[in-house]
Amino acid sequence: EDSVALCDEIFVASLSAPLNFVAPFALEHLRRSLRKTIPAGLDAPRRIFLTRQEMPTRKLANYRDIAPILDRHGFHAIPADSLLVREMLQMIQFSEIVVGMEGAAMANVFMAPAQARIAMVTADVVRAARYSGPSCTLGQEFTFLQGKPAFESNSRISECDVHLDPGMFEEYLSKL
Repeated sequence: EDSVALCDEIFVASLSAPLNFVAPFALEHLRRSLRKTIPAGLDAPRRIFLTRQEMPTRKLANYRDIAPILDRHGFHAIPADSLLVREMLQMIQFSEIVVGMEGAAMANVFMAPAQARIAMVTADVVRAARYSGPSCTLGQEFTFLQGKPAFESNSRISECDVHLDPGMFEEYLSKL
C-alpha cells in the first residue's frame, strides 16, 4: 500500500477476446482481486455523476442546465479528476447509477454491481464502445447519452465539450 515499484519489465495479461469484449472470467477475477484490497465505501452515494467540469476538454457545455436535474434525481456530482483511482473504485462498488462524461473515469464502472445502470455522455458514440464492453459483459445496463458537439470548445469531435439535451436527460432519469 502506498508504495512505488520501479520495474525494468512488466507483464500484463492481454484481453482474451477480440475488440471491446472482455471475457467474464477475466472481469470477475479483476473485481474479486481488487475487492480484497479496496473495501467498498458503504457510505458512498448511490447515484453518481462523474463530472469533467474542471478538465480542459470533454466537459458538459451546458452543466448549469443539467445540474438541477441531477439534484432532483438525487445525484452527487463528483469531479472525476479529484479522486484517486482507489477512492473512485471504493465509491463505485455500491453505486446503483453512474452517469459520466466520456473519459478515463468511466473505465472504472466495471466495479459497479452487475445490476447497476451506467450512462455515458458522449458526442461520438462509435469510439466509446470500449467503455460499454465490460459493462455489457457484467450485465450492467449501459446507455449512451449522445449530445451535440460544442465545436466552439475544440475543433476535434473527440475533444470537444458536449451539449446534453436537458429534456432528454430528464426523461432518461425519470425512467430509472
